[in-house]
Amino acid sequence: MAEWISAAKELGLQGTIVVCFFLVLGWLLRTLFQHGLSADRERHKAELAKELEAFKGQLQQTFEMQRMEHEVRFRHIHERTVKVLSGNYRRFLAAFTAVVAFVDPLDFPGEPRKEGKGELAAQKIAEANRYLLTYRLYVPTGLFMKMWDFYALLSKTGGEFQLGYQRQMRGEGQMDHWTTAKQELESKAAPLFEQIHKECQILLGIEQAPQQTAAIRKRSDT
Repeated sequence: MAEWISAAKELGLQGTIVVCFFLVLGWLLRTLFQHGLSADRERHKAELAKELEAFKGQLQQTFEMQRMEHEVRFRHIHERTVKVLSGNYRRFLAAFTAVVAFVDPLDFPGEPRKEGKGELAAQKIAEANRYLLTYRLYVPTGLFMKMWDFYALLSKTGGEFQLGYQRQMRGEGQMDHWTTAKQELESKAAPLFEQIHKECQILLGIEQAPQQTAAIRKRSDT
């Protein structure tokens, strides 16, 4: 009987040792597995951070390229707009000057006769109108409409004056075409001329828009 008890005790002790062994082995395996997961996670985080930095660099490079392309495109459009506005203004001024000279009662030495001045005025108006229509894309709508109305007014004033002058040469009708042309230019054409002149200066950056001037004045007052 004592021998059976002793054997049972030995078996119980060995079983306990086996259980403890497997517990320790499980703990070691779990610790190693968790350590491996942690290492993989850190390595994965490092790889993600590296990829993120590379993506940020590529994104920044793309933004920079787009910004440069936008600046080049904007500069080209601005240069083209300045060129068109300058061309419009030269023709606009030439048309106005030609009509003023045509209806002026005084003819200076070396100048064409009234018939020649009338033809020159009509030619300058047609050139200005044609240029305005050709490059309408680069002219703001408000300015385009004012110039269009201005050339229509010049054509009307010059045309009516020419008819009156022809009647005068034939000895027919009254002499009111001189006064009418002068009033049309002073009361209608001249104010519109100043508006167009001002808008061209603002678009070319020579003058500030009224809203900008008011904002600057407001900031200086505060």
